[in-house]
Amino acid sequence: MLGPGLMAALNALLGRGTRIGALIVSGEIAGVEPLLEGIERWLDPSVDATAAIVFDHAELARLPAHVEVYRAALALIAGDTEGTIAHANRALDFAEPSDHLPRGSAAALVVNRSRIAVWSRKLRIPSGCLGRPQKG
Repeated sequence: MLGPGLMAALNALLGRGTRIGALIVSGEIAGVEPLLEGIERWLDPSVDATAAIVFDHAELARLPAHVEVYRAALALIAGDTEGTIAHANRALDFAEPSDHLPRGSAAALVVNRSRIAVWSRKLRIPSGCLGRPQKG
């Protein structure tokens, strides 16, 4: 049986990532890592998943690509160009050719990371400041 924390993490991503996406967009990225870690634990091939109840196996199969897209977004926010590209490439590796959402998202993150890196160097914006909304 899935524990409540893991169930919440899976629901966050299976619900089209609304919670994770909302956290990232709002700049509240501290809550994203535990959700992604919970999902990754569930996706670990060594985990016995026989007791899990899965309603949509197609969505479950898409999870690794979506996790990598969110990891690429976190790397982008942190100013980690190499991490952004590495996670985006893993998302492309995991995504089926016909699965346009993670493929397009990964491609956009890489292209935007390159443009933002050049732009931030010209304006001398410190690493880690990109993508975080100003509060106040």
